[in-house]
Order: sequence, then C-alpha cells, then structure tokens
Amino acid sequence: MNQNRRFSALSVFASWVFLAIPFFLVLFDWSSSREREVAKLVEIDDQNAKTLLERMQVSNNWEYQVVLRLNSFHRRLHSELPATDSASVSETIENIYRHSLAKSLPPHHLTVAIKQQPKAALATAFERSTLDGPNFLSDFAPLMSDSCSRQDREKAAVSLRTMCGFPVNVESIIERQQSIKNKDEGIVVPFTSRTGSNWLYWFCPEKGDRTILVCAIFRMDKIPSDYSYKAMTESINSETTGFAVIPVSGNKRIFWSPFLRKQPEL
Repeated sequence: MNQNRRFSALSVFASWVFLAIPFFLVLFDWSSSREREVAKLVEIDDQNAKTLLERMQVSNNWEYQVVLRLNSFHRRLHSELPATDSASVSETIENIYRHSLAKSLPPHHLTVAIKQQPKAALATAFERSTLDGPNFLSDFAPLMSDSCSRQDREKAAVSLRTMCGFPVNVESIIERQQSIKNKDEGIVVPFTSRTGSNWLYWFCPEKGDRTILVCAIFRMDKIPSDYSYKAMTESINSETTGFAVIPVSGNKRIFWSPFLRKQPEL
C-alpha cells in the first residue's frame, strides 16, 4: 500500500514536471527574447550616441552652423517664392526670415536679391541688419553677373571694404562664384585685419529661371562664445538627448544642454 502511495505521488510529481516543462521553456524563451531585445536597444542607443558625437565633432563651430542655416533659408526661398505674387515677395521673405532665421543667427547684415527673368539683373528684395553700421550688401549683387561692369565692381569694392574693414578683392569673388554657381551650398570667406575679423557668406546658384542671392556679413567679436553649442541643441531631441561641453583649459564656463540642465543628478 505504501509502495502504491509512493508510486502515486511520484507519478503526480512526474506529471507535474512534464506539464511544467512547456511553461519553463516559454519562460526561458521569453527571458532570452527580452534580453536580446534589451541588448538590441542598448546597441541602438550606443550607435545613436556615437553618430551624434561624430556629428557634433563636425558641427562644433559657428561657421558650420551659420552656413547650415543660411543654406536652409535659401532652399526655403527657392521653394516658396515661385508661388508668391510679385507684389508679396518682400513680405514672404520677411516671414521666412522671421520664423526660421532671425533668432538662430548671430548678429549680422543680410541681403536677399532676386532675378525674376533670365536676362534681368539681380534686384534687392529684402535687407536686415542686427549689427551696427551700414548694410551695403545690395552692392554685392552685381558681382554675381558674368557681365559685371567696371563701375559696379569698383562700387562693390568700396562697400565691402567699408563693411569688412579690409580691401576685398572683388575679382576673386567673381571667380569663386563661377566655380560654385552649380553647387548646392553657399560659401563663407574670412577677412581679417588689425581692426578685427569679418566673414562674408553668399549663395547664388543658377537654377531655373529665377535666381536668388543670399549674402551676409558677420563680425567675429559679436558672435557669442557658446553660439555653436546652442545651435547644436536645435538639431537634437532635447527631451531625450543632451550633452555637455567641458573646456580643456578649465578657465571657461561649462556648457550644459537643456536636457542635462533638467537632470542635475547626472
């Protein structure tokens, strides 16, 4: 009788183990799957962080950030102006500038000139200055023409010298324009003298019937030291990603992105 009871208990236990095997297999498979999923997420996060770091290393300078924004501004003009009535062109440029560029650029002089017809001349359609001093960039537009007159060249040279504090060689600008007119991004050129450093940007590609020139001037001493860092925060999701820039010298302030400023425990 006792043997039968032991046999019965052993049978029940064996049956329970047999029935439990699928459960443990499923549990093990779920656990393994979960571990693989977590490992995959960690791998993706690591790759995203690596990609972001590489992008930051490339874009960690104000010239890159400024050119990026001005190129984007030009593309928006090229996309939206063809559908704009000629009487509303300046207003449209003003709206695009105010919403996409005004707050994201360091102090500047900026001019937009447009050529409505293939044989027409570039005409100034919009100007804005957040720097002190006069904005003579409308005199820059004739340099984009293959048939720029001597008078226009001399006038542009005087205007650029006044704005840049440097004897700008307008012939080199004309030559450079010929080499970049079919490219998809603008160019920035530095002019440095004893009075300071000024940077000239322009972008005037020859695409379609309508030609658009965007040109701007920046003064190095008016560009905030943390401008490039703040500009980089605009290109990342500040709700989930952050970064800090710690100067090697130790005598400058550490820059914390908005995400890290909200996470003091990090």
